[in-house]
Amino acid sequence: MEDAAVEALKARVTGGDLDPGLLRQLADALDAQTTKEKRRRLLRTGGRVRAPRGVGREPCLVSDYDGGDSVDVVYDDGGEGTVEASKASSLLDFEMDESACGDASELKRRGNALFGEKDWVNAAAHYERALKVLKRPPTTGARVLINANSQLRCGTLSDVSTKTVDVMYDDGVDEDDLDRRRVILVVNDAELQCSLYLNLAKCGLKVNRLRDSTSAATLAGGLANSTEELKARFLCSARVVRGRANLAQKKLRHALRDADVALELNASDAGALALKRDAERAKKLALRENKKLAKEVTQWVETAQGKFTENGGDAGDCAQQ
Repeated sequence: MEDAAVEALKARVTGGDLDPGLLRQLADALDAQTTKEKRRRLLRTGGRVRAPRGVGREPCLVSDYDGGDSVDVVYDDGGEGTVEASKASSLLDFEMDESACGDASELKRRGNALFGEKDWVNAAAHYERALKVLKRPPTTGARVLINANSQLRCGTLSDVSTKTVDVMYDDGVDEDDLDRRRVILVVNDAELQCSLYLNLAKCGLKVNRLRDSTSAATLAGGLANSTEELKARFLCSARVVRGRANLAQKKLRHALRDADVALELNASDAGALALKRDAERAKKLALRENKKLAKEVTQWVETAQGKFTENGGDAGDCAQQ
């Protein structure tokens, strides 16, 4: 509604016309006017906003806006676009503050906000920064995750030297003179680290960085196994995410194993049930395709042998070519 029409409605009301329909019309017009003004301030040329791109919203620069239903933008990677003005939004609070952040919990909060915007690449970058903040060198007495014969085990370092460490595992077993490179990570804040790795795995799954997703989910699972509380909170989700990454890589046996473990932890978990169903379906499809391929190869061999025989050769010799 044009400004003149809004003013006319105001004049009728102030003149004593209090018809409910008129009052509702005026209220709606004022709301629309306020929204339009806020949008104009938000979408000022040269200003920075978040605008739709793909399934999410990304930071960009407003290149042109005439007050209509669409706005021209330039994304941070140089790409240009025209999007619905109503779907543009202000930057997230921390994106307006250029100062660096060195707090892992705050970086996680920012990552979660970006994840909510479906900006998974930047969300992952914040989770990775948070993990770097939490990173510590291996020292005597530190809680650690150890690569023990391709399995992650939790323990405490009893001695640290230049190239080796001694570790006391949580199950009471001691192991000495381990290569320091088998220390996967030092546990600083197990709950926060577990959450960060799990969120990082989810981001990897979203952007098809499947190996990264598998690794992060594995670390989340290893940390979750360090206490019963973390196991109850995180392990099922870590297995489901890793299972999804394995399924996407057609590692069906691993995906099914992840699904089974997740269901052992929580038999009613929707994500685990869906993973199990999809992995079973993929397994059946793979078996069907393998049988079809075997049949086609057999038919090809039989045809080749037949042609070879017709030309005066021996079928047995053909099979040896």
